[in-house]
Amino acid sequence: MRHRCRSRTPALARGLTLALTLSVFPSGDSQAEVSLGLKAGSLGVGPEISVPLGQRLNFRGGLFVYDLDVDYTASGVAYEGNIQLQNVLVLVDWHPSGGSFRLSAGLAWNDNSIEGEASLDDLVGLENPFDPLISLGTFRGETKVDPVAPYLGFGWGKAGHSASSGWGFSADIGVLLHGKPEVELSIADSPILVLLPELRPFVELLLEVEELELEQEIDSYQYFPVVSLGVSYRF
Repeated sequence: MRHRCRSRTPALARGLTLALTLSVFPSGDSQAEVSLGLKAGSLGVGPEISVPLGQRLNFRGGLFVYDLDVDYTASGVAYEGNIQLQNVLVLVDWHPSGGSFRLSAGLAWNDNSIEGEASLDDLVGLENPFDPLISLGTFRGETKVDPVAPYLGFGWGKAGHSASSGWGFSADIGVLLHGKPEVELSIADSPILVLLPELRPFVELLLEVEELELEQEIDSYQYFPVVSLGVSYRF
């Protein structure tokens, strides 16, 4: 099945605007010690900006994307799918000891999706159709999670105001609380159902059952683990 989340471009844009605004207008006695970097991890790959808010506080904002084709089997049905991740992450870091260790909290605006497509023959149980011309066709689906998700985590990176500029490295471990995923399935292409519309209610009922089974399988995936490594340069 082909799963895809709905677009949240305006929300993503607002997150990036906030990051850029804080970088241009740092608060208080900030010395505009802006760090720009590149980060890769389970949310994807992309740029990140960090701005000191105080001696032990940092603001961070990043945009991370990732795309991967994947084939998988769920509920006994073989799917051809695609995973797309698009995340804007806005965080405040607290360095309790003033060192590199930090505790982080914030929000993620996501346009993450898993799309998939599969054969209606598999859904009905026709393992070996005698003639492709009598195939029922295909169906597609999408998963949906909450478009705005809280983030909690910890990691290592430069704290607040730093006397040194230059290159630095960072690491983060955390979790996104994106809620219970929901599945939506629909008929994609089925000439046979056009010719025999009386079969459509039966097929749609099977799709509803498949939705419930898939949601039961992924019910525990309400949390998205975040692990990332990055390199940055502080000006």
